[in-house]
Amino acid sequence: MKTRFFAILLCITLSLSLFSFAGQKSRGEQDYDRMVSAGKFFFEHFLDATPTGDPVKAWLVTMFEKDETLADQLINIMYQTWDPHSYYLKNQVHEEAFDFRNLMVGIGLGISETEAGTIAITNLTMGGPADTAGLKVGDIIVSVDGRDVTGYTLNMVIELIRGAADTSVTLKVRRGGGLYSFTAKRTVLPVSTVSATDHGGGVGYIKVTNFNGTDTFMDFTLTYEAFEERGLSSVILDLRDNLGGTLDCAANILNYILPEKGIPYLRLRYAAPTASKTAVSDGLGWVDNKLIILVNEYTASSSEILAGVLQDLGYAELVGTQTRGKGYAQTHYPIDPDHTAVISHMEILLPKRGSYNGVGLTPDHPIKLYESAYRMPELSPLDLTAGISGTKNVRALEERLRELGYFEFTPDDTADFRTWHAIEQFRRRNELPEGYGSCDVKTVTAIDQAMKTLAETPVVTDLQFQKALMLARAYAARGNSPDPLPKEEITFGSK
Repeated sequence: MKTRFFAILLCITLSLSLFSFAGQKSRGEQDYDRMVSAGKFFFEHFLDATPTGDPVKAWLVTMFEKDETLADQLINIMYQTWDPHSYYLKNQVHEEAFDFRNLMVGIGLGISETEAGTIAITNLTMGGPADTAGLKVGDIIVSVDGRDVTGYTLNMVIELIRGAADTSVTLKVRRGGGLYSFTAKRTVLPVSTVSATDHGGGVGYIKVTNFNGTDTFMDFTLTYEAFEERGLSSVILDLRDNLGGTLDCAANILNYILPEKGIPYLRLRYAAPTASKTAVSDGLGWVDNKLIILVNEYTASSSEILAGVLQDLGYAELVGTQTRGKGYAQTHYPIDPDHTAVISHMEILLPKRGSYNGVGLTPDHPIKLYESAYRMPELSPLDLTAGISGTKNVRALEERLRELGYFEFTPDDTADFRTWHAIEQFRRRNELPEGYGSCDVKTVTAIDQAMKTLAETPVVTDLQFQKALMLARAYAARGNSPDPLPKEEITFGSK
């Protein structure tokens, strides 16, 4: 702990230029001066000191030799001091964090470190183990398999969560003012990033969870083509909780959507002051009504590019909340055989507004999700001192298991195969000992506790989607075509 404290202190003191205020030295600058002064004083009075001695370097070398992970930590924190989107990572961690393979073992969950130093869930695979277990975007992870993760780094939490297929992991999370535990089973998951639904009335819905290279592009184009063939004229594109992915994927999807040829739709400004590149459309898209794009605070990077370009060019209206504002793109550089550097090296400029980094996109229709208390139905009394004996506790348990999503039938007083199946599913999900055809006090108590957790969990009404569906249906009925931005007004923010 002492070593880590000094490492963090050193990182702060080395980042002096970022904390200067109008000629007055910051606390970090003062501490750095004090460290240098103390070292100089030591070498002036130490019996065996050498004129060329560097006490700060000697101290660092000693610390690195004692802790082989300290140099990696310091370099990564140094990168993060200048840019929260730049990293210095071991290759193993880098491969896991930026895994674009078609299959992976996990629970379908993305996490990131917040400004407060906590670990938050930022992305969920639809229908994946974490999503099915009940975890939600925005949950703050408190413990993993009973281990308190307060003060743990992102990489340490990743290590705790990952594991072999067919094993389970239990996450305790903070949601609102409450603490809740969810158990998810690790499994081999296909990286499915695109899903679609026909909502009738000429309205199609596409959800993109991240931009996973060629797979996402192919899935999207096939879905979009199918919508056209089926005569759907309005499309809702859901980019909420989509933290991005590969830039090429988003750019290719944009090129595929835009119906007019020769439209400069995206500009990249590279680290070199005069280097830039502008993407121009090929006119591949079909002319539909305006797209309705759902966004929120977890819409970032490539998903912001897609939403921002279509909004700027007049092909889309945005519904939801202000987006993340990640307008820099990163390049991955192999530094040595063991490490990879991820560095922001280009800025994304949108056709009309130009830079949006640190600002985000403002929806045309600002609207938040609505949360209300869970409405618990009237339940039969449950005896917590007994299991199931004859008809005792049967109806009460079936009522509760139905609310928890395990029992699909009308509760009665008969314990039959449907009852035992629901109980076993609950036991398996909560890692309780199996006992088909029986139910003990421990299981009854666990079901009762699960109901208490459910009662404290707010119910979310998706007003954002409801608004998008209303707009899309109205546009489909009226045949409201887009009003594209004139080419002369495409300036990428320059005047």
